[in-house]
Amino acid sequence: MRLGDERTIAALCVAPNSGYKQMAGVEAYDMARDVRTFAGGMPVVAHPPCRAWSAYTAHQAKPQP
Repeated sequence: MRLGDERTIAALCVAPNSGYKQMAGVEAYDMARDVRTFAGGMPVVAHPPCRAWSAYTAHQAKPQP
């Protein structure tokens, strides 16, 4: 955000201990705050779990159902 820009943004699919949770003007959605409840209407930073689709991480773990 630019200095003086007071728009709220949403950080989606963040880790439970994410630094986004400490940032002013950020609505952070982790597993406890289900991202499927996000209604939209604001800019988004998304961190979807890449293990479900990335060829580089497919060997590490299967996605959660």
